[in-house]
Formats: sequence, C-alpha cells, structure tokens
Amino acid sequence: MDKKKINFNARMYLFLLMSLFLLFNLSFISGECDPSGCVSNISIIIGDELPPNLIFISPANNSYYNSNQSIGLNHTETDTSGIDTVWFYVLNSTGSYEVSNRTIIGNVTFNVSREGNYTIYLLANDSAGNIASLSHFFVVDLTDPNISIISPANGYIISNYVSGSIAIPVNVSVNDTNLRSCKYSVAGSQVISNTSFACSNGYNSFAFSLSTAGSFVVTVYSNDSAGNENLDNFNMTILAYTGSQQNGGETNNPGTGVEEDLKKYNVTIMCNRVGQFLDTHSNYTFEEKETLKNVLAIELGLAINDQVLNKYLSEFTTRCPDYVTPEEPEEEIPEEEKQSTWIWWVVGIILVLIIFLVIIFDINDLKIVEALKELLSQSSKK
Repeated sequence: MDKKKINFNARMYLFLLMSLFLLFNLSFISGECDPSGCVSNISIIIGDELPPNLIFISPANNSYYNSNQSIGLNHTETDTSGIDTVWFYVLNSTGSYEVSNRTIIGNVTFNVSREGNYTIYLLANDSAGNIASLSHFFVVDLTDPNISIISPANGYIISNYVSGSIAIPVNVSVNDTNLRSCKYSVAGSQVISNTSFACSNGYNSFAFSLSTAGSFVVTVYSNDSAGNENLDNFNMTILAYTGSQQNGGETNNPGTGVEEDLKKYNVTIMCNRVGQFLDTHSNYTFEEKETLKNVLAIELGLAINDQVLNKYLSEFTTRCPDYVTPEEPEEEIPEEEKQSTWIWWVVGIILVLIIFLVIIFDINDLKIVEALKELLSQSSKK
C-alpha cells in the first residue's frame, strides 16, 4: 500500500479520535467495592442544551404579605450538567428596582421599601450557559381594615324581656383595599362563637338572635387577604320583664300536640295581637315575627309556642272569625227597579227634546214678528 495513503488514513483516524474526545465527556465514578469486586459507573453527556429545572416556591404568585421585611424566597433548581449561578431581582409597580440582581445560594429573605404591588424574578443558569427564569406577582399590605359599627349604639338596651328569641340587627361600615371576610362574636350572658357574614366595601348588615336577659358584648371583625384584622364592638343589655303578668293560660309545657297547646293561650290576646300584626305586615320577616313573639310573651306572661303562633298566622280567618271584617257584598238592584229605571230615562230624554223644540220655535216666532213690524214701518213712510 502506498505510504501517502497510509499517512492519510492515520491522520483521519487521529482526527476522528480527537473529535470523539471533544464530543464525549467520559466521567468515571468509582463505585463501592465488595468481595465480588469493584463496580464503576460511566455517565456520558452529549452537548447540554436544556435549561435548569427551576421550582419557585415562595413568594407564591398572587400572594399577600402584611410585612415588608424578611419576605422569604424559597426555591429549588436542578440540572444534569450542574447549576452554575442563581440570582433574583424585584421590581415595584413603577418598574423601578426594589432589589437589584442578587446572587443567592439556597433560600434567603429580602425586604421592600413600602406596601404596594411587586414582581419578583428568579433566574438560574447551568454550566453550559442555559438560563431558566420565572416571575411571581405579590402584594405587600400594611394597613388594617377600617370597620365601624353604625347601629346599634353602644349601651343599647332592650326592656321588658319575658322569653323567646329576640333578633338584633347590626349595621357596619367596612373599607379595605384587599378586604377578604367579616365575622362577629357575642360574649356575656349568652355566647356566640365567631360567625361569618357576607361583607363588601361600604355598608353591610347582619342579624343574630338572643334568648336570655343579661349583659352582652358584641364584637365585629374584618380582615384582608394579607392577614391584617381590625374590630369594633358595642355593649348591650336585655332587661327582664318585672311587671304584672296577664293571664296566658297554663304554663307552656309540651302538650299532646299543637291543638292541645292552642288551649293554653288566651284567645282574645292572641287574636288581637296577631290580627294587628297581619294588618301591618303582609310580608313579614323572621325578625318581625320574633318581635311579635316577645310582645305576646309580655302580654301572656309566658313564651309563645312557635307551632301555635304559626297556626294563628296561617289560619287566622278560621281561628279568629270574630276579628275578621267581612267584605260587604254589592247590593243587587231588583228586576222591577231595573225596568222602571230605563223607562224613566226614556221619559226624561223626551222631555228634554220637547223643551228644546219649544225654545227654538219661540225664538223663530219673535224673529217673524220683528220682520213684520219693519215692513209696516217702511210702507207707512211711503
């Protein structure tokens, strides 16, 4: 074989070997040895073109914070060729830097200058120069909600309580940029644990019921998405009825049924009060019905059974017939009167026509007489 050809082939083999060396990065990782021998793992990496796998844990996207200090930045990143650098920066709502490019290792904390809206950018690159980036939006809210009870006023008093459930309506004003929820609680002679109610910016109302005399503290709370909370409260008192009790029948112990319980209440009082109530409340609310229960309890001297009251409200006309004003029927005109009535109408119309004709003829006669007089006067002059 020609020497030149042999040298050319040798150079080609050498070039291929060098290319393979440059293309393949062979790394030998020694394994553990045991009595059976040693094992080595061989990993082959061919040109890394993939960016790092970046996981942005916090601040979570669209999250809220009630502090502008020590905000946690938590993250993880992995890459087959190894992570080279991880860094982040933060922009405020005007696009200005709150935190400039800052290289980090592991989880860190950072500060912003004030409350507001922010965007944080997290970036990482690998040894091959591939870059991964993620961004999250977050809000810093340092302001507590503004909440104020409009009514009842502090020191609210309900007098003459006998028994039953009394509705307490409450009106509140709430204002917050990131308002989230509202709740109320009652402490004192009767306890109501934190109970949520629907609220929005502006005026809101809700109601709860109390069923015992005593002193109470009613507290209303509002909180926002950042966890800021504010409250307002008022004191109120329910005074027990101490006057004389009217006869309400037997005590309000459960009977053999609703019909048996109906006999325990004074019918006159029940019909009078329920009748007045229905006259002024064609569509009544739960609170208005509870108020009626308390009025009846004061007059009867005992609590009114719900089933009994419902019977009186739904069957008032049958249970209190003497208290229902009957509708007066339209008075019917007898047939003889109907016939005579139209005859008189005809006679009346004929009389009017006759009078009308007489008047016309009288006027015409006067005109004829005047004309004759004028003719006679002209002939005498001639």
